[in-house]
Amino acid sequence: MGDKVISSLGFYCPEGSSRPVPCGLGLYCEQSGLSAPTGPCKAGFLCDGSATVPNSKPCPVGHYCPEGTSYSKPCPPGTLLAVSGGAALTDCSPCPSGHYCSGYGLSTPSGLCSAGYYCPGGQSVQRPLEYMCTPGHFCPEGSANQTSCSPGHYQSKWATEECEVCPAGFYCQAQGNTKPTGPCSAGYLCILSATVPTPTDGITGHQCLPGSFCPNGSITAQPCPKGTFSEKLGLTEASHCQACTPGQYCDEMGITAVSGPCRAGFFCLEGSKSPAPIAATFGDICPSGHYCPKAAALPIPCPPGTFRSTTGGTSEEDCTLCPSGFYCMELGKDSAGDFCDPGFYCKKGAKTATPLDGITEPPEELPQQSNMQV
Repeated sequence: MGDKVISSLGFYCPEGSSRPVPCGLGLYCEQSGLSAPTGPCKAGFLCDGSATVPNSKPCPVGHYCPEGTSYSKPCPPGTLLAVSGGAALTDCSPCPSGHYCSGYGLSTPSGLCSAGYYCPGGQSVQRPLEYMCTPGHFCPEGSANQTSCSPGHYQSKWATEECEVCPAGFYCQAQGNTKPTGPCSAGYLCILSATVPTPTDGITGHQCLPGSFCPNGSITAQPCPKGTFSEKLGLTEASHCQACTPGQYCDEMGITAVSGPCRAGFFCLEGSKSPAPIAATFGDICPSGHYCPKAAALPIPCPPGTFRSTTGGTSEEDCTLCPSGFYCMELGKDSAGDFCDPGFYCKKGAKTATPLDGITEPPEELPQQSNMQV
């Protein structure tokens, strides 16, 4: 018989072997002279075929090593392991929220979740279709969850990174809006990001300002038209603007007070757009037989005993006394009138055909009896 073969550390000699055999992957041989490996490598470690202890080499990061394994097993996609010594699949952690882990055997995430998507823990792709950001929400890069659009914003599309600002003329009241809630209320302006239909903060909107009106859903205030003004807040339509005061004019749009008084020689009805209107629905030049001082709302007729044959009179002094021999009985005469009655003498300014108020005097060249009417 030949000499018996004795194995060294890391080897063993099965019965009948002619030379030592390496201990083998996943096993260890802790002493010499073994006829079989001492046992399997400890979980969390690798034995490379010549191990002398059960914890020869820690399982590398990104992998796990069950007891007696002959090779390290990579953590699957969607997981990672940042430390060495993993013993089982359960030691592989889910990929952290907001990230994705696309390969095998990872110790760090592959990257951030794409904008427009969100990644709960354990994702293996950058854009998981089941976690696409839904309308009414937004998802910046690296989102762990989708976030509702805040009041004053909305989003109608899928897979978006940010929400849209609520547009002018509308308001977005709640969270998670997929469209604006509705138009701004009449009498108010919604500028941008309005959260209520009647904003008053001066930033997202305000009440319609004096001199203007704001219909439902207004983007900008509409000026009160010429011939009107308004000192009030919150008007909703043009008909609510106040017509210009009679005797005054309003020649600009969007004013909060009348522009000024009507010019002398003209009259301004309610709603006048000019200080000197001519043949307009809201006024005209002062007609003959009348006079119109400054701020006249209507022509004033020349008094009895006077007349005016031309337009544009500005005061009572512009009315001419009825000439001698004539009388002007009516208000607003535009001509000298009629002859006095026979037997009467009418000096200037006579108001009647038979004046007896001292205006009537006998002519000096006639005898006294000519005073009597025949």
